[in-house]
Amino acid sequence: MKSLKLIVGIGAAVGAVCLSAAGASAATVVTTFQGTILSGIDNLGLFGAPGANLAGDSYISVYTTNSETVGDTIVNNMPYDSYIFGGVIDGTISPTRELMTINSRSFSSDGIQYGEDLLTEYTHGGVSQIYLQAGVGNLNVVNEQIQSYSNFIGTDGDFRIPLSYTLQSGDFSYGIFRSSAPITNVGTNLTLMPTSVSVALIPEPASWAMTLVGFFGMGAMLRRARRLTVRVD
Repeated sequence: MKSLKLIVGIGAAVGAVCLSAAGASAATVVTTFQGTILSGIDNLGLFGAPGANLAGDSYISVYTTNSETVGDTIVNNMPYDSYIFGGVIDGTISPTRELMTINSRSFSSDGIQYGEDLLTEYTHGGVSQIYLQAGVGNLNVVNEQIQSYSNFIGTDGDFRIPLSYTLQSGDFSYGIFRSSAPITNVGTNLTLMPTSVSVALIPEPASWAMTLVGFFGMGAMLRRARRLTVRVD
């Protein structure tokens, strides 16, 4: 009987840990766009040979946003929209940085001067959109967006909730990547067409710690259950 109670308790503990992990708050939001380059010359050779025409190539763009950056402006107007923005131009720390990968080569835009992460879900004939940007003045700029007038891209207008969306007929998408060398102004300028976007969360260290404590507790209960089973046998 004691073994049965312990097994039931272990089941409850497993459920509690899973619920804890699912509901854990996350400070880091990772947004990934995938798509095709519509036009652009890689004059700087960031993604291959200098001067290469990248039109038609595929790309992956990953934005990492700290949703709890101190001093940044955070607007929560769910279920309609939510966003965060900041950077040197606002006297704060930019919440967003970006990593562009083309032809297996990557280039990072740290977004020191400005960064933004926005999700809009207008429910009355308006537009649903996701928009991200990161940049350092005019030298290094990247931004991307997907808009839909007939589908909801996310959930409850909260940019911190995981989502996955693929461009549908009638949707609009657009993006730019620009990186220029100081003084010479020689640069790589690309026009992007995002075709899909996904959002994932990275739990805070405290959430990971709580989950580990739960698993350690489950291990102790399992060991005790084995000892009681042996005694009954």
